[in-house]
Amino acid sequence: MKTSQNYFKEVDGLRAVAVLSVLAYHADVYGFSGGFVGVDIFFVISGFLITRLIATEVEAGAFRITNFYLRRARRLLPALFVTLAAAIIVAAILFTPTELARTAASGVYAALSFSNVYFWLESGYFDASAELKPFLHTWSLGVEEQFYLVWPALISFLVARAGARRTLFIIIVLGAISLGAGELVLSRTPSAVFYLTPFRIIEFAFGAGLYFYAPSRSSSPRLGEMSMAIAWLVMIFSIAAYTDTSRFPALGALTPSIGAALAIYGGNARFFGAPLRLPLVVWLGKISYSLYLVHWPIIVFTKYLFGSELNTAQQLSIMVISIGLAGLMERFIERPFRRPSANSKALSPRAFAAVCVLCATGIIAVSASAWLTGGWRWRYGDAAINFDLLALRKQSLDAAKTHLDVADFTGRVRKIVVVGDSHARDTANALSLVSDTRTEQVLLQQLDDRCALILAGRALDIQSAPRRDCEKQLGAFRDSLRIRHADIILFSSLWNAESAELLPKLVEFARERSDNPETKIMILGAGDRFFKFHRDALKMLQEGADIESINKAAAVRRWRGIDAIDAKVRLASRKLGLPYLSRHNLVCTDDLCDFMLENNMPAYWDHTHWSLAGARIFGERLMPLIRQISAADAESTKSAAQLQAGDEQPD
Repeated sequence: MKTSQNYFKEVDGLRAVAVLSVLAYHADVYGFSGGFVGVDIFFVISGFLITRLIATEVEAGAFRITNFYLRRARRLLPALFVTLAAAIIVAAILFTPTELARTAASGVYAALSFSNVYFWLESGYFDASAELKPFLHTWSLGVEEQFYLVWPALISFLVARAGARRTLFIIIVLGAISLGAGELVLSRTPSAVFYLTPFRIIEFAFGAGLYFYAPSRSSSPRLGEMSMAIAWLVMIFSIAAYTDTSRFPALGALTPSIGAALAIYGGNARFFGAPLRLPLVVWLGKISYSLYLVHWPIIVFTKYLFGSELNTAQQLSIMVISIGLAGLMERFIERPFRRPSANSKALSPRAFAAVCVLCATGIIAVSASAWLTGGWRWRYGDAAINFDLLALRKQSLDAAKTHLDVADFTGRVRKIVVVGDSHARDTANALSLVSDTRTEQVLLQQLDDRCALILAGRALDIQSAPRRDCEKQLGAFRDSLRIRHADIILFSSLWNAESAELLPKLVEFARERSDNPETKIMILGAGDRFFKFHRDALKMLQEGADIESINKAAAVRRWRGIDAIDAKVRLASRKLGLPYLSRHNLVCTDDLCDFMLENNMPAYWDHTHWSLAGARIFGERLMPLIRQISAADAESTKSAAQLQAGDEQPD
C-alpha cells in the first residue's frame, strides 16, 4: 500500500458507513443497536491514513512533525471550536444551572482534548444521563488527539531506523499489549477500557499494520472481492448484532476492526466495493467529521425538548438536519482551513495558531465560568437559590454514608433494613431522618433489583461489569449481619418490568439469609419520575408561580409508564402475601405531586431521587405505615400464640 499517494474514494465511503452507523445508533433507529462500532471503524481508518502519511513522507525525506501537527490542527480544530461554542450557547438557553455546569465542565475538557478522561471519571457511555451530555461524543476525538501525541514520533523513528518489517512487528506487539490489557481490565473497569487511549491502540494498530503488511492494494480481483464481501458481513454483523450489553471493547472491538481493515484492503473491488464509491456515499464520507460533531448535540437537545423516545419523524428530522448542517460546516468551516493553499486570504501558520489559541481560551474561559459558578444561576434570579442539584445530590449521598454505613445493629431496637439500589438509599435516608433512635434503627443493604437475574440463573443477560458488581453485592448480602438480625426487611428499588417479575427470587434470597423467624418483609413500589421537570419548575418560579401550581404541573408531567411497572410490583407482592407500600402515594395525590416543598426547595435532586428535604417529608408519611403494619403483625402473632397456649392447657 505504500506505493501510492492517490486519493482513495472508498476510504471516504468507509467513513460514511462509520458515521451513518453512529448517527443511526444515537437516533435509536431500529437495527443499529451496535452502531457505536462506527467509532472503531474511524480509529482503524485513522491508523491507516496517519501511518501512511508519516511513512511516505519519512521515506521521501519530507516529514516535519510541526507540519504534521499544523495539518491536524487545520483538519480538526475549527469545526470543533464552532461546535463547542454553538452547543454551549444552546445549553445556556435550555439547561438548568446544574445541567449547564456539567456541560460546561465537559466543554473545558473537550477544548483541551481530554474529554475522554472527563467522561471516564463520570463513567457510563450507555446510561440515561448520556442524554444530558452534549459533548459526550467528543471522547473519541480526545482518544484520537492523544494518539497523535505519540504516534508521529514513534512511526517516523521506526521507519527511519528499523525498516518496514520491524516496524510492523512493533505495531503488532503494541496492539497485542493494548488488547491484552483491555481484556484484563474490562471486567473490573469497563469504562476505562472504553474511554482511555492505551486500550484503543489495538484499533489504530489494525490500520497502521495494514499499511506495512500489504505491499499494495489488492491487485487480485478475486481476493479483493472476497476481502470486501467479508468486510461487509463483519461490519453489518457488528452494527446489527452488538448491543449496549455486549462485552465491548477489547476482544469485542476486533470484529469491526477486522471488517474496517478488510474494507480498506479490498475497497477497490469492482462489485462489492462499488457501494463505497457512489458519489453520495463519498460525499457523506467527506463531511463525516462535521456530521459526527453536530449530530449528537442535536439529538441531546431534541430529546431534552421533546422527550427521550424519538418517533420516526423526529429520527428523520435529526438525520436530515445533521447532514445539512454538516454539509454547510464542511464547506464553510472545514474546507477553507483544511486547504489554505486554495485560498489567497488564508491565515499563515502563526496566525492560525494564534487564532486557535484565542478560540480555545475563549471557550475554556466561558465554560469554566459557567462550571465554577454552578451553571450561571443568575439566569433564573432568586428562583435558583435552592436549585444546586449537585449539592443536593452530595447531601443525600453523604447522609447515606454517614448514617447508614454500619455493619450491624446496636442495642435492643426495632431493626429495619432497606434493601435495593439508589432508591433504597433514598428510602433509608427518609426513614433514618424520622426514626425514633431510642426504639428504631435503620440500615441500608445494597442489592440492585437487576441482580435478581443472577438468582434466576440468567446471568448472561447482564454485561460483564454489572455482573461482577452483582456478584459482589450478593456476596455481601449473604454475609450481612444486618439481614441476619433484621426485624423488618423493606425492598425498595427503581424496578422495571423484568425485576418486578423476579421479585420472588429476591424475597426467597432474603428469607434464606435471615436468622430471625419473625422477620417481616415489605415491598415499596416503584417511584415516580419527572423527566427534565426542574427546568420547567425554575421557569414557573421565575414567573411568580406558587408551589401548588408547580406541583399540579408535576402531576401532569410525571412519567405514566411507571404505572404499569408499579402494578407488576403490587401484583408480585400480593402473590407472595407481603405488604405492599405505594411509593407513588407518598409523593402524589390525584391532582398534584410534591415536587416542590416550602421555601422553594426541590424534593428531588434529579428526575427520580429524593433530596434530603424530600426524604424527610416522605419519610414522615412512610414510617407510620411501617409501624402500623409491624404492630398489626405483632398483635396477630401474639393472638395466635395465646390461642395456641390456651389449646394446650388441660381441661
